[in-house]
Amino acid sequence: MSDGTGTDPSQRSADTLLESTTPLLRHMPFALFWCARVAATVAYHIMAVSFAWQLYTLTGRPLDLGLIGLAQFLPLIPLTLLVGHVADRYDRRRVIAVCEGLFAVCAGLLLLGSAGGWIDRNTILAIVFMAGCVRAFEIPNMQALLPTLIPRRVIPRATAWWASANQT
Repeated sequence: MSDGTGTDPSQRSADTLLESTTPLLRHMPFALFWCARVAATVAYHIMAVSFAWQLYTLTGRPLDLGLIGLAQFLPLIPLTLLVGHVADRYDRRRVIAVCEGLFAVCAGLLLLGSAGGWIDRNTILAIVFMAGCVRAFEIPNMQALLPTLIPRRVIPRATAWWASANQT
């Protein structure tokens, strides 16, 4: 169906979307940042499922799955002021790199503990708490880094893309 302009409205909206996102994706720092964010989000979700699966396999108690959620969330509240200070005072790229390295340590501890047979409920909860602390530092630093990577005029679109990368 035509709207009088001789083109299909759905095709025009797809073309408009492509035109509006192309400059953003051509901006290399943002493109690399976004791809890294997607990869890190997927890895984090895989790790979260692994923790829950391992704990449920060990205990068989649904309550322990709730404790995992609590251990992930609990560090956010007391660390809020410290995290804001770190995001404002230190190199955000370095803080994010350290956070990603600490996520790898958490995953490695789960792997070694599972393979070695020494992991138990409390160890898993401690590792999950550590991952929650790391996430408390990572997200605000990512949010603060985003506007430094792109021109001011594309910040709203870049913020939407960043938010979608966290939902993968």
